[in-house]
Amino acid sequence: MKLSEITQAIKLWDDSRKDIDLMQSIFDQGNAFKFNYVKNATTNPPDTFVNAYLGVIDNNGSKELKLFLINSNKDTKEQHDSPEGLLPCITVIAPLSAHDVLPMGKNDVVDPEQARQRIQKWSTGRDGWIRHQIEDPEKNIHQIFEIPTRYLKEKDENGEKREYQAYFALNKKISIPNNDISEYKGDMIILDLNAKKIILPVEGDYDNYYNTVRLVPPLHREGKDKDKFFLLKLSTNIFLN
Repeated sequence: MKLSEITQAIKLWDDSRKDIDLMQSIFDQGNAFKFNYVKNATTNPPDTFVNAYLGVIDNNGSKELKLFLINSNKDTKEQHDSPEGLLPCITVIAPLSAHDVLPMGKNDVVDPEQARQRIQKWSTGRDGWIRHQIEDPEKNIHQIFEIPTRYLKEKDENGEKREYQAYFALNKKISIPNNDISEYKGDMIILDLNAKKIILPVEGDYDNYYNTVRLVPPLHREGKDKDKFFLLKLSTNIFLN
């Protein structure tokens, strides 16, 4: 895809986030996506992420969901203005329908049953959650999954390229028996397909709310977002003033 087509898809997603029927049908195209992590720095500092942008392709009137992945240290104006540009840094991914029966294993960072419940909650509660997010004036549908890279690897112990499968999920904001859909937040469970274990960083001082991914928006978080997510800025003119 051309960079202009990618930015058009991100803009169309932005324009469509208040359309309940479209959002429900778009997410019906798949509950997961596969990706490889390509590290373009010597280390994975805590503030480095894979920015997974959601986009909509209009294919002769048929709307298709796409994800555009770019490492956060390349998602910048400086990269855009460089001779290389943004396009070589972007990976285009289509969603897939994946089984939500995850492998059991002692090394799983998150309990497999809890992960399974979060994925299944997306399958059963997604449409209601989308409607709630759109109808509540203080909430919205996200544009970006910001995935921490501190637990991602390019290759496994045998030098084989490591592949990850990211599942859309819903997770309770707080542990209470109330199952109202308003008590859930968007989430993601990432399965390391090489090691057959679920990747979910342990919550700590770095970020006590988002334990797998950060969903964007909200923007302006701690005043840091104005200089981040250049691809979103390029696509939607956000933060240009």
